[in-house]
Amino acid sequence: MRSSSAIKNFIWDIAFYTATIILGFFAPRMILLYYGSEVNGLSATITQILNIMLLLQAGASTAAVFSLYKPVAENNYQEIGEKLSAAENFFKRIAFLFLIIMLAGAVVTAFIVTSGISPFLIFLSFVLLGFRSFLDLLFTAKFRIMFTADQRKYIISIASLIEQTIYYSLLFLTIYLRLTFIWMFVWYFAGCIVKIAYLKSCFAKYYKDKIPKKKNTTLSKIPGRNYSLANEVSHSAVAASPSVIMMILYGEFIQASIFNVYTLVSSSLALIGNALYSSFAPGFGNLIASGDQKNINRVFCFFQYIFTMFNTLLYMCTMYLLVPFVTLYTSSVDDADYINASLAVLIVVYSMVSVYRIPYNIAVSTFGFFRETWAQPVVTAVVSIALSFALGAIDYTLIITGLIVFYAANFIYQHYKIKRLVPYLQTEKMYKHLAISAAGIFAAYLASVYFPIETPSVVNWLTAAAAAMLLSALYILITTLLFEREFLSDLRAYFLRTVFRREI
Repeated sequence: MRSSSAIKNFIWDIAFYTATIILGFFAPRMILLYYGSEVNGLSATITQILNIMLLLQAGASTAAVFSLYKPVAENNYQEIGEKLSAAENFFKRIAFLFLIIMLAGAVVTAFIVTSGISPFLIFLSFVLLGFRSFLDLLFTAKFRIMFTADQRKYIISIASLIEQTIYYSLLFLTIYLRLTFIWMFVWYFAGCIVKIAYLKSCFAKYYKDKIPKKKNTTLSKIPGRNYSLANEVSHSAVAASPSVIMMILYGEFIQASIFNVYTLVSSSLALIGNALYSSFAPGFGNLIASGDQKNINRVFCFFQYIFTMFNTLLYMCTMYLLVPFVTLYTSSVDDADYINASLAVLIVVYSMVSVYRIPYNIAVSTFGFFRETWAQPVVTAVVSIALSFALGAIDYTLIITGLIVFYAANFIYQHYKIKRLVPYLQTEKMYKHLAISAAGIFAAYLASVYFPIETPSVVNWLTAAAAAMLLSALYILITTLLFEREFLSDLRAYFLRTVFRREI
């Protein structure tokens, strides 16, 4: 059952990520062409504001899922009923609190933004998109928690894929029929309704008459939950801050639209990286439980190098190709200037610095060092957001500097903290990884300056992309052969263990 579920989880995760990336590239392009930069910026801004509001429930799902692992394994449906009912009651309260804050946010946004879009349409767009999040909190939290704890996460992926398919199909139909842009927000609501119905039917199929409904229950606390919550809120607030800061500083949606086009690429690449470290983290957690220090060190160092070099390959290509891609992507869009080489460089730097800290974030979560590491991201988040405000007032491009500072500080702090807390982890190799990665990114930057893609066209861009991928891969291979040859011998074994779900 576990192996079958693991395979289904992986397949449907990949299907969902693939659909999200492909459709996510086409949709903003169509919105830009037919509705303009302000509507694209409106959508991006509302999404980021809602993401900040949704921090109300940060950490609760993790706590609830963790509390269900033991009763699910023991088929203790009485305890499952208590835990699940407690989580459901908690999320209902959070949902209605979110609804109140969301409506207030819609009013404020509608009246502080200077835009060609009427305040009423801004308010209506905010409410429609916000109400979708309200329904998600109110109805799907229970299903997400139970399916995740019961190794049936693939059902959530299928439901999300259905929602995305419905939304994008109706969105493209709306654009084809030249309907008013407000319908693109209505379809978010429509897709969510179908997703809820699907999850409800699956829940009834697997758990009908098994899980009793309990009353007057509250969500239990688990060790480290509040510290984990502080960490999660800090990271999420910083990640969601750029569009909100732009709205406050500039009072319009054009800058948010430009920023959103550039981060479209980095967000898609982050999904690819997410699939890689999601497959690693559970096995590494089991390995830590075994107490095999030598093997823990070997596996951590191996993953750290593979993850860093894989993303270095992706972002070397991005550094060279991003501005030409944006040039092609925004061709025929004449209501804003989307060419911003400085923003492209900062996006790549921000993305790579974020990559460097991921292995340490996994170490923190798998070793359970929430209490030992919570203060740094909280303090740094405040400083970084303040820095983004200060520099963003000079140029909206510089808002990204605050994110770079946050992730760099998080990476450096956790590197030394993990080294002290887990002395047997040989994290010194990260200095070499960092030098190889930074040199590759810098080489790609020089190539973009001295050997740019002439008169970008689809054919020219694809040819350049193939050449960039080949040269970047050769760079990674040569540096690995020169400096980290031992990692090549572990590569085959790692993927075999990952695919067949064997203990590492």
